Amino acid sequence: MNPSSSVPNPLLVPTSPLPFAKMHGAGNDFILIDNREIGLDDKTAPRMAKRLCERHTAIGADGLIVVDRDPSYTFRMRHYNPDGSRATFCGNGARCLAYFAYLRGIAGQSMTFVADDGPHDAEILETRVRLRMVDPSDIVLNRRIDGYERSEIVHTLHTGTEHAVLASPDVKLEPVEQTGRVLRRHPLFQPGGVNVNFFQPLDGANIAVRTYERGVEAETLSCGTGSVASALVFALLEEVPSPIRVHTRSGETLTVRFERQEDRIGDVWLEGSAHYVFEGRWYEETQ
Repeated sequence: MNPSSSVPNPLLVPTSPLPFAKMHGAGNDFILIDNREIGLDDKTAPRMAKRLCERHTAIGADGLIVVDRDPSYTFRMRHYNPDGSRATFCGNGARCLAYFAYLRGIAGQSMTFVADDGPHDAEILETRVRLRMVDPSDIVLNRRIDGYERSEIVHTLHTGTEHAVLASPDVKLEPVEQTGRVLRRHPLFQPGGVNVNFFQPLDGANIAVRTYERGVEAETLSCGTGSVASALVFALLEEVPSPIRVHTRSGETLTVRFERQEDRIGDVWLEGSAHYVFEGRWYEETQ
């Protein structure tokens, strides 16, 4: 008998291959799946997100994005975090998805799609994508947070998902992972938790931002909804007009545009690059 034949090899019995694309927007990276003909449901997708987003044993990403058909829009977006939780929205992921849809012929240069937080318009500008965000809501400025080693003034708002924003004199020195992990689970933000952003005013209408993302449970190289949240808080606190340029940890810059009437902000757009990194087929091993 061939000795190797007695050794189980799960690679010999893979499931059907799952086509995917890998993309990133300002360093925030995603796995995208065109689900219009596959049938990846909301019970299977969380498990797939946990498996595929693992960086050491799978593809690796900050999230999984699923493209579904929708009778009223160009397509529907579902976003899953690496821990399997479903997020209401992801700004950088949505920009990548719009570029993916354009490259795959799912949409033209202008499109309207729907996510869990509502409809969004997107425009393809060569390799940059402009994305209309939902209007910000639940804005509360200057909240004091106590209960751990230092007291913080935080600003909270919803820009498609929940964010806490803190001003910093130097974001490079912030212990983002440590402080973010504590604030993300602070009783004030339960039961769902919150994404935590640190922003530093630079010259003019420029800020540097670092973000600890809920669901990723780590700092990411950028966060689209967090960049929007930080830019809008900066605008409200410092009376800075649109547009605001957000300098991310990846080194890329995102641009946030908005209309403001007194303390009301609307017509918010997020613009930045989207990169198609590679595509492939995933064979899930079976034992």
